This record gives sequence, structure tokens and C-alpha cells, in this order.
Amino acid sequence: LIAFYDEVLMPALLMAGEDRQHNALPEARQLLVIQATRELVAELVRRDPACSLPAPTSDTPAAEGTAATGIWLIPARDGGDEIAALALNHLLLRRRIDSLVTPVASTRPESLAALRHAGALATVVSALPPSALSGVRSLVRRLRHHAPDRSHFAGVWQRNSTREELMTRLRGDEPADLFTTLEAAVERLERVNRAVDPTPESAASGLPGPIVLSTAPSEKIAAK
Repeated sequence: LIAFYDEVLMPALLMAGEDRQHNALPEARQLLVIQATRELVAELVRRDPACSLPAPTSDTPAAEGTAATGIWLIPARDGGDEIAALALNHLLLRRRIDSLVTPVASTRPESLAALRHAGALATVVSALPPSALSGVRSLVRRLRHHAPDRSHFAGVWQRNSTREELMTRLRGDEPADLFTTLEAAVERLERVNRAVDPTPESAASGLPGPIVLSTAPSEKIAAK
């Protein structure tokens, strides 16, 4: 599953984003790509026996919930960033790590304000080109302001770039750590989770946190 997400899904999203940036992919077709990919990830989660999901609550933004030891996955700017966050959320759910995705359609100020009062363990900013570094820089700065006592990570999903190179380019606004693949993100976040709850029995028996699949892109397509 990790190989599929890292080697098939993410490159496909990158290609779609590049095509749109170069005006080779109309916005309506981009929205269809995002919707279809979102539905694919949701179906993979639904069919995954390692995941046990609560009833969907798409009318309630994930940022309004709280997770005692959860990890908030926050898209930097657009639907591609959110799809990457949903894929990471799936992989964390399989490991019984509480995590939730803040829909890209949710109001950013409200989401950041909610973080201040939530019991989240850490945040991960999810960013695909072209929003990648600029989106990470802006969000990490704001997250530090709203929740200075949390660990703030970033996923910049560019396999052709090194972690060191990207961290250097973010100098002054660099996150606590940065990942370029979902596999690396899962490994790092597992260590973060174990630091809070190091008991294997507890981790194995804990229920997964909620995943909220925003319906915003579907609504935009319907409107068009």
C-alpha cells in the first residue's frame, strides 16, 4: 500500500498539478481528477481490514474535533495537498495512530484557532508542488504562532528533492522535521506516537481517530 501511494498515486497527482500549472489541464478536469482520486483513497480505506472507521461526518470539519494524542494533517493549499494528507491518514490508521485531516475547504483562521484548544500531539503540513515550499513556509509560521508547544512537521512530496535541500530552503521557517515520501512520514510519526504511548498493548488496542472526507470538490463540480 505504501508503495502504491508513494510510487503511483503521488506521481500521478504531481503530473496533474504540473499539467494544470502549464495550462495543459483545464480546471474542470483537474477537479474531476481530485474527486476521483479522493474517492479511490476513501474506497481503499473502506475495504482495508486493518482500518475501523466511525460513521462519516463530512458536515463537521476535522479541525473542530480534538484528539488527545492525535496528529493533525493539514493541506497547504489545494485538493492535491489534501489527497496526500488523506493517503497519509490511511497509513496512520492502519497503525492505530490517531490522526485526522483538516479539509482544505475549511476556514483557515477557524482551524488554526481550534488547534490552540485541541489536545493534538503534532501537526503535519501536506504540500505538493506548486504549493510546496511557499505553502509550508506560511503554514508552519502560523502554526508556531497558534500552537508553540506542539511539534510541527511537513510533508513536501517531491521524491526528486532531498530532505536536507528542502530544509535549507526553508531556513527560518523550517518544521521540526520534513518528509518527501509517505513511507518516511509514517516511520517518523510512529516514533512520535510511541514517545507518548510506548506500551505496545495500548497502541494495538487503541481506536483510530476520525477521518473526515470533505465533499467540497464534488460540490464545485456539481455547481459547474
